[in-house]
Amino acid sequence: MDMRSVQHQALVNEWKERILAQRNSGQNVRQWCEKNGEKEGNYYYWLKVIRNEVLITTNLPAASAKTASFVELPSKSNAVRPESSNHDICAVVHLSALRLEIHNGASADTLGSILAILRPLC
Repeated sequence: MDMRSVQHQALVNEWKERILAQRNSGQNVRQWCEKNGEKEGNYYYWLKVIRNEVLITTNLPAASAKTASFVELPSKSNAVRPESSNHDICAVVHLSALRLEIHNGASADTLGSILAILRPLC
């Protein structure tokens, strides 16, 4: 491994820690970058580099890196939802520190927008 590769890997490891810290901070990217003296452009650049390296090491093409799947949710009588008193939730999506609740009656446009936003994150 040459010096350039070693330096690149060190930066990748450093940015993995930074990205994890941002996600665990509860702050959005802009707030976290301002607080930590980072440029948003650098944050998103390294996020893309890390994602691409993960795709390469797993030998998955970008389009099929993550496929959608569905799970059956328990009926309302059996469901336990300590975080929410709202019982009209039809789906819950967990992605790292993100929790997204989709309620019954959500429009097709709303669901399409949610999927469009989540697709690049998965």
